Amino acid sequence: MKSRQVYMTWLIAGVLLHRGLFQTGANVINLSKGEAEATETLDYSRF
Repeated sequence: MKSRQVYMTWLIAGVLLHRGLFQTGANVINLSKGEAEATETLDYSRF
């Protein structure tokens, strides 16, 4: 994975996490190409 892809993944995960936590009634959907990528992206959003 290229560094730009990793950066964008972290950035999007952070934005979605912020929306889910601080916007009332926000529905957050995160789509990925495959199950492995989806699991990795969700791991970025967990705290």
